[in-house]
Amino acid sequence: MSLSGLMRPKAKTTDLQYRFIAKESRLFCHNFMRLIKYLSCENDRQKQRQTVLALVFIGIRLRDCCSIFNRYEIKEADINRLKAIATEYCHANKLFFLYQMNPTIWTIGHVVPEHVKDVYNKFNQGLLTVTMEGWEAKHIKLHRLSLNTTYKSKWFDIFRHKYVMLIWLHEHELQPSIYEESKDVLYTT
Repeated sequence: MSLSGLMRPKAKTTDLQYRFIAKESRLFCHNFMRLIKYLSCENDRQKQRQTVLALVFIGIRLRDCCSIFNRYEIKEADINRLKAIATEYCHANKLFFLYQMNPTIWTIGHVVPEHVKDVYNKFNQGLLTVTMEGWEAKHIKLHRLSLNTTYKSKWFDIFRHKYVMLIWLHEHELQPSIYEESKDVLYTT
């Protein structure tokens, strides 16, 4: 075995996978062309250029879908446009990247437009009323609560805290104290 064989890392058989949270997804949609710019160069072959152009097309469709279904105020025309763009997004993924079809792409292409239409028909507004950031904040709070309890009483303590904060205080018309940061300085003599 040579020294160079020891220095080489082993090739991984799985693709890189990363889960974006809501804020990261939004930032990626706004800045995905920077990534495309770094992936392409003037000396690319025809196949590489086609791949980059396919990524651009899919990225623009995804950005436009996110722009529409993350609105609070939405119109019928936006819903129809979302259906067309989401279908193009799904079909482009099927056409250019056969191995890339996954439940997320299928959901964006077929389920999200129908869900947006449903929410619009029921509440006359877009999906911004139901954001994932709220769910993520809830899970972070639950994690913090679980750190302060023992393993045996963890869920009991978490549910007791939730009961007190969400039900008991409101039944007794009490409000939890809210800390408000102030830049005022108290001077004593």
